[in-house]
Amino acid sequence: MASKEGAGGLLARMRAVPDPRKGNHTLHAACDMLAASLVAVMCGYDSYRLFAGFAEHNLGWLRSRGFAFANGVPRLCSANPANRR
Repeated sequence: MASKEGAGGLLARMRAVPDPRKGNHTLHAACDMLAASLVAVMCGYDSYRLFAGFAEHNLGWLRSRGFAFANGVPRLCSANPANRR
């Protein structure tokens, strides 16, 4: 059964997800990165490189849906957890 919360409810739930990052790894809001990744996966994208391209190409649309991306789209190396060693 579909929720009556709509996109606003999804946005609120994404903002409620705890952000485990610390220090210099918090330039981009976890909520924004989670949203971009989720929508990219729903659209068939399946790699960090494609996620980054999707977010860059759709930045205006993502912002119009309530996601700030105050510091723009994360660089590819920021989005890939394998680069955080």
